[in-house]
Amino acid sequence: MFAKSIILVALAIGVAHGASVPVKDSTIQELLRYVAQGNTPKADAGNWVDEILANLRDEIKKNNLATVPIPDTSFNFSQVILGVNWHGEAVLTEGFVGGFETIHRTGAAELATDPNGDIIIFVDAGVNDGVLGAKLSVKFMNLGPTATVSGSIKNIQVKLGIRVNLFSKVASLETFDVHNLGTLSIDVKGLGIILNFLVEIVVNIFGNLVKGIVGELLQGVIKNLINQLIADTLYPEKYVRPLVLMQQHAAIIPRVLPYIKH
Repeated sequence: MFAKSIILVALAIGVAHGASVPVKDSTIQELLRYVAQGNTPKADAGNWVDEILANLRDEIKKNNLATVPIPDTSFNFSQVILGVNWHGEAVLTEGFVGGFETIHRTGAAELATDPNGDIIIFVDAGVNDGVLGAKLSVKFMNLGPTATVSGSIKNIQVKLGIRVNLFSKVASLETFDVHNLGTLSIDVKGLGIILNFLVEIVVNIFGNLVKGIVGELLQGVIKNLINQLIADTLYPEKYVRPLVLMQQHAAIIPRVLPYIKH
């Protein structure tokens, strides 16, 4: 009732100011019924994006991308002990980063229109449950321990911009911006007291490797998968009519629908 009252007031204001857009009683009533039922275009768009991301999670699993390998890498280091500069070598093997199958929407959908009438849906998505690990082999001062590297990666953030033609219901990926490659938490165990100075070096090297893989995967395979899924998924008919109505009457009820922009 509250939403209905607001829209009626806004419509009255628009008519009082000589709005040029003709308004038919039947279309207004349809719009009022839609909003009175607790529906919003933002929620509809969010639900549709959720469906796409659910399909994306399935595709990630099917393509064995839930966990991806990190290339082996080696590095040299040195440390002065009792006035002697000792040199050593370390090798990271069996590295991996996983959790991409948990990608999901992390914010509400925002809508805008461009001059040709297309709707642009902006939505944030991300991964908050990533895992990572590797083996670390070290040769130093006749020591050759094997340590383990483990940890998590959270707060991977991407922003999608999806263009939808409301009349053809055809959608396409407009933008795909990676806002954050993730926040890492890395733990190194098994080096012992003498080699404890290596922890920071290992964390920096392995962390850079992880973020490099994450960036490549997001901007490569995952972006392509999302693009294909969006292109293959028509915008649902049940969501089109309310959006078309609100697009037609956005000039009359801008206060009620601030997310429909010109």
